[in-house]
Amino acid sequence: MPAVVLVHGLYHRPEHFDAVARRQRSSGLDAVAPELHRGSPEAETEGGRPAPTSGCGRGVPHRHSWKDTPSTYVVCGQDRAIGPAPQRTMASRCTEVREWGTGHSPFVGQPSLLVGLLRELLVPGRRP
Repeated sequence: MPAVVLVHGLYHRPEHFDAVARRQRSSGLDAVAPELHRGSPEAETEGGRPAPTSGCGRGVPHRHSWKDTPSTYVVCGQDRAIGPAPQRTMASRCTEVREWGTGHSPFVGQPSLLVGLLRELLVPGRRP
């Protein structure tokens, strides 16, 4: 069974993907949204967890998987956090680009769009 890892940003939480994950599971695709952080840089330092640092302390990568792995970027045309122009610049590295007339978090406001895209990308024979 194909699996999807739904990765949230700093100000989202795993439960923001609940509608997407539920719909994915009901169609036979596994979906998980792991807890990646606590929602703010200040919360990250509570309880002794080290704060994120510039460069992430991981060194220089030896391989950039995005160069060899098929990828799809969704430009959110009504996004007021990151405008469409910088999104298109970031998307230029991807194999495929889609553009939706949504705000910054379509997985919250229009989860059916993301569910449809994931099914299309993951289920054999579903791509147009």
